[in-house]
Amino acid sequence: MLRKYSYLPIVLMFSIYVVLGSIGGCSNNGGGEPTPTPTPSPPPVSDVLGAVFIDMGDEPVSCDDPIWDVAEEISVTTTTVDAGMLYGDGQLNMSGTLGGTNDFNSGNPANLKLTALYTLGSGEIFIKASWDDGIFNLDRRRALYNGPADPDKMDDPEGWTSQLNDDKIGLAFEIDPGTSSEFGTFDDVGCAAVCHNVGGEGLDMRPETGKADIWHWKTSRSEPVAYVNDQFADPVGGRQTDAGVSIESRNRAGGSNRGGPMLIWDGTEQIISFGPRIGEMLDPAFILLDGHLLDVEAEGRDADIGEVIYQASCAACHGVDGEGGIGPALDTIKYGRTSDAELDALIAAGTHPGAGAYDALGDEDKADLRLRIDGFWGVPGYYLKMPSGSAADVTTISALNYSEDGINSLTPITVAQAPDFNEYLNRYKFQQSGHCVVMIRDLETGFDDDTQFDTSQTYPFGVALMDNDGKNHIGKTKLTLEFLLP
Repeated sequence: MLRKYSYLPIVLMFSIYVVLGSIGGCSNNGGGEPTPTPTPSPPPVSDVLGAVFIDMGDEPVSCDDPIWDVAEEISVTTTTVDAGMLYGDGQLNMSGTLGGTNDFNSGNPANLKLTALYTLGSGEIFIKASWDDGIFNLDRRRALYNGPADPDKMDDPEGWTSQLNDDKIGLAFEIDPGTSSEFGTFDDVGCAAVCHNVGGEGLDMRPETGKADIWHWKTSRSEPVAYVNDQFADPVGGRQTDAGVSIESRNRAGGSNRGGPMLIWDGTEQIISFGPRIGEMLDPAFILLDGHLLDVEAEGRDADIGEVIYQASCAACHGVDGEGGIGPALDTIKYGRTSDAELDALIAAGTHPGAGAYDALGDEDKADLRLRIDGFWGVPGYYLKMPSGSAADVTTISALNYSEDGINSLTPITVAQAPDFNEYLNRYKFQQSGHCVVMIRDLETGFDDDTQFDTSQTYPFGVALMDNDGKNHIGKTKLTLEFLLP
């Protein structure tokens, strides 16, 4: 079932919380000493998530919907699940949870909380997850030209590289009874039953027997269109997207993490035409949407040629790295929101001192130069699509706002907050208090790549949290979902 939800930017929600807290935190009591508001008791630590029955029509429409109060929220104790794994060549500054709990949320507790509801008439389950994470990461594999080095890797950052990562939560349920790996069965060890040790080099999500259902929520590649990346893992293909059309596709030329972007924004308004966020607009500086793209790989554009032209004709005014000087900086979000046609017009404008040199170039050289300029701010590493089939099973609710106004309302992180004090990457990261997302799915989908929920049964599951990472994560490998009788 698809719904459209209203939203508020994270910072605005936090501000409202602070203001209301200040108003309600004490009372005058006729001039006496202020009376502090009692601190609510924390939710119980538990490994059992009880889904509470609600009537049709009472389904939650936000993380703050009062209907959640009918269910018991549980605290989940998280520990390091995977750590120490780096990405392959050309993928830099992507391992924000490399040290597990020592790195996640800058070493502060995750404070993961879960709540669940279900209906019988419409046959849906609603799982709410909230956790603390002070930095909002909404990028993954952004194509940057001459981007920053990675302090954890020796990779050469010259030319195109794929940089940055997003925040994620993953839930894993057993599909086939007896799903297992060398670590045990799903009943015994939870989602560890899906992991296989690959030659001592790390874990591959590939069980030895059986199959698991994976709900993979991501800040840059699923929530902008309000879907979970619905996946499954089996012994043959490992972790893969469910049957149908996936919500995301990799944006890279030549299939290489050093190939640069295959597609760039075409300048048309990215208004979502499907799903729960229908009618909302996406900021092209961070998100690309199918149907609003220009294929620069098909045109044969070459940023390396553009770099030679840039250094010879543009760097004296705009800086060797686009940092600005006599002319404006080119490495700002403004140029992430400038289409190829608009950039062409800006460079060719009579008011631009370099217009003559630009006009003297051939059309191919002009296009190569523009692609090189795109590499200063960078190009999103994925583009989003309308999902279909089993891949479109799980929808979401959150307060995240991916429009240009929503992004503009966020506060960039400080230098002190930045991992390794990497000021270059600060522009892509924002302050927040944490995440909250509601995941919604039919109890029974009829697809063999999904867990089919019978409300008379219990289900072991695992949960993973990732902070600017996708390999290393913290979490809880074994929890139990049970449906409480009406």
